[in-house]
Amino acid sequence: MKVVKKVYNNNVVLVINEKGHEEIIMGKGIGFNLRAKETFDEAKLSIDKTFVVEDEQSINNLPDILNTIDYSDIELASDIIKQGEKVLGLDCNNKVTT
Repeated sequence: MKVVKKVYNNNVVLVINEKGHEEIIMGKGIGFNLRAKETFDEAKLSIDKTFVVEDEQSINNLPDILNTIDYSDIELASDIIKQGEKVLGLDCNNKVTT
């Protein structure tokens, strides 16, 4: 079970995982009806992406990033990176692909 720390929009939620670390989860509609401090079962949500937060600056910059980038653009970029990895037989740095 994870705990909601902040709902940025219907597609992006900041959560605290079981180890007490912050994660950003993304998926169409996952933030709908979630509230801060609420626990949820991630198996019941359609989570497409999970980003592990490594530093405080990443969290501080997140609202600005979310206001300027569409969720569909993030999905597209992720799909392009995955396809590039497959075609080239390479793995990108986690900071790029997660």
